[in-house]
Amino acid sequence: MKKRILAFLAAAVCAAGMLAGCGGQDANSSGASSEGAASGASQTTGGSGTGSAASEDGRVHVTFWHAMNTDLIPEIAGKFNESQDEVYVEALYQGAYGDVLNNFRMAMAAGGQDAPDIVQVYEGGSAFMIESGYATPVQTYIDEENYDLSDILPLIRNYYTYNGTMYSMPFNSSNAVLYYNKDMFRAAGLDPEAPPTTFEELGEYAKQLKTDGVAGVALPIDTSLFEFNMVNIGKEIVDNGNGRNARATKAVFSDNGGGLEVFQAYNGLYLTGATEDFGSDSLQAFMGQKTAMTISSSSLVSTVANTVGENFEVGVAQMPRTNPDVNCGIPVGGGTLWLANKGEPEKERAAFQFLKFMIEPETQAEWHMATGYYAISQKAYELESVKEFYEENPLFEVAVEQIMNSNTDAVGPVYAVNMEARSKIQDHWRAMMEQTETPEEAIRAAQDEVTALIEQYNATNPLP
Repeated sequence: MKKRILAFLAAAVCAAGMLAGCGGQDANSSGASSEGAASGASQTTGGSGTGSAASEDGRVHVTFWHAMNTDLIPEIAGKFNESQDEVYVEALYQGAYGDVLNNFRMAMAAGGQDAPDIVQVYEGGSAFMIESGYATPVQTYIDEENYDLSDILPLIRNYYTYNGTMYSMPFNSSNAVLYYNKDMFRAAGLDPEAPPTTFEELGEYAKQLKTDGVAGVALPIDTSLFEFNMVNIGKEIVDNGNGRNARATKAVFSDNGGGLEVFQAYNGLYLTGATEDFGSDSLQAFMGQKTAMTISSSSLVSTVANTVGENFEVGVAQMPRTNPDVNCGIPVGGGTLWLANKGEPEKERAAFQFLKFMIEPETQAEWHMATGYYAISQKAYELESVKEFYEENPLFEVAVEQIMNSNTDAVGPVYAVNMEARSKIQDHWRAMMEQTETPEEAIRAAQDEVTALIEQYNATNPLP
């Protein structure tokens, strides 16, 4: 079954969405582009999973493939290595999320000798990791050690638990936020401390902010945002509890009316004439003052703040709602850490020690303050360093407040063809934006195509 899964998903894992489940991959606090590899020997792409570096002083050597374009990851690994003398972790940067998963897939398909012991995977790849059998559930060692997960934010625990099992360890979590130019708000006579809270308000603000050469709002066509909007209004993408109660058999976002509601909200913004599609460059357009507002990942707060500098005052607000009367919360974006199933329990136990280190309050606080990913540890927010940081950097608090106020049931879909499905939804979203399809036509066609993908996958990969 694994070979059929791999053949069907090979193309999908190569192309993650712009927000990668709203978890941007550029976690570099210096604002470097996520397109380039980070500097430093510890982040060289590639490397053997079992013998890329010699063990030190009899330690168990563990390799970790990640998608974070920052020196902070090897620095954290270095702190772990210095904290004890039993396990040595080598962190290897592998490029974008899709590159990491594709490299891991190929390494495991070749027998696993060159696969890492830990791999970071974006949330959209969870179903693949579970069904491929390429990962050992972290629940195995949580139970073995009777490890207490109560410090992890409840929504995070719920989001990454499937049928009562936690398969991977949460690490880098984010959500979507609204970035806006406070200087442009003032120039347009708008209150910079009262950003739009709904799509209707977003459209009204955009019309007032639009000028020659400057869009009111840049709206990326990113299906992870579609999923966020659907969760926020309490509607499912696929059946069987969004694929969490049982394997999904069809898409339902048109039948339940939620998809049309979301598409109509976006279409209403397009019809204002104050929006512009900069594609994957929406955030660049915002930082370059070509648009007054945009929606992007909270993980990029640090990048935005450092890139903009003194050019203008940046505002960050919670993601505007498509339905002002419904607010079911906003789901989790970003990625988690998986234990590779290579038949090496000693390696898995050693790797699990590192996973625990990665979610400790101090580690999560450091990660949060350097990037914009919010800390998944509740105790991290009690640290004085974090409280003092917020006094000087209030922009970082927005994503935290948003997740704290979200329902613990605000979880997205889990199905193996998620990334291919996102592409189908995106195609029809663009057709709607270009007015070659009505919202009704676009959402119905998208549901039909996603259902066909699910049915093809399920027929090719029957469950045991």
